[in-house]
Amino acid sequence: MPPPGHEPFLRAICENPEEDTVRLVYADWLDENADADGSAPDRARAEFIRLQILRAQLKAVGEDTKELKTRDIKLRAMHEDRWRRELPFAVRPETWQRFWRGFVSGTTTTARYYLRHANTLFAAAPVQFVHIKELTDGLAPAFAASEYLRRVHGLTLSFSSLGDGWRSLFSGGNLVNLRWLEVRSFSLTEFTAQAIARASLPALARIHVRGTVTRYAEAVLRTRFGVNATWEGMQG
Repeated sequence: MPPPGHEPFLRAICENPEEDTVRLVYADWLDENADADGSAPDRARAEFIRLQILRAQLKAVGEDTKELKTRDIKLRAMHEDRWRRELPFAVRPETWQRFWRGFVSGTTTTARYYLRHANTLFAAAPVQFVHIKELTDGLAPAFAASEYLRRVHGLTLSFSSLGDGWRSLFSGGNLVNLRWLEVRSFSLTEFTAQAIARASLPALARIHVRGTVTRYAEAVLRTRFGVNATWEGMQG
């Protein structure tokens, strides 16, 4: 576990996941509060946070280095299991996803679990990537109303059955920071493509359909996203 007194830092990071400054302050605090023997795990965690933030900044301008990537992989190989065990056992989504900027940053869960446990999910980690399963028309309005979605940059939907729920999903006004959308196990029609293209999603720049699209849907998505609209198949 982190040194005693880490809780205010974690709370601030979870509440402000966009902000790197508080993550870097936490890294400094970990160094300063490592055990007298120079606790390797805490110092490694501090290094990891700084390293991943630097890599994220470099990637944002199309850069990265082999040395940074190699060190990132080495630190995760040595310490990832321990760091993941810091997540509260009582919060049990289907999956906690990858590390991003030093912390576990995503979760995979059903829509029903999300609606019941969003408070604890977003308090446990600075979640910015969400994979939702089994979202239905009936659940879509409540899901869209979740203010935690304002923190989300990436949304994946799979095994979902949505008709009018697509419009509900985008009408809540909480997906304003969504940058990419992935739809899995789905045949995307013109109706759905129009719902996505016309939605007020100012940050959305990329969509991927892990399935097929119709030719009409293709035209709609290409108009809205250009080459940043991708899919795995086409149907007439």
